[in-house]
Amino acid sequence: MVVIDPPFITKEVWEKYAAAAKLLLKPDGGKVILTTIQENSELLFDLLGATPTNFLPSIPHLVYQYNLFTNYPSEVFSQK
Repeated sequence: MVVIDPPFITKEVWEKYAAAAKLLLKPDGGKVILTTIQENSELLFDLLGATPTNFLPSIPHLVYQYNLFTNYPSEVFSQK
């Protein structure tokens, strides 16, 4: 399993994190948990097959609110 919570949310940064995650995972893949803004949904799906979950981390003082994404179905993160 790889957990990715990058300090930046640009496409270029996500491409580098995705490449690193693929190196860390088993050759046949593995589980990935990521945090980023909702606007990166399509990018994360393209890079790692990740989709948004129902779990939303609450960080009140940030301008952008983050979503949690996984590349696998998660019973825990699917709860509201």
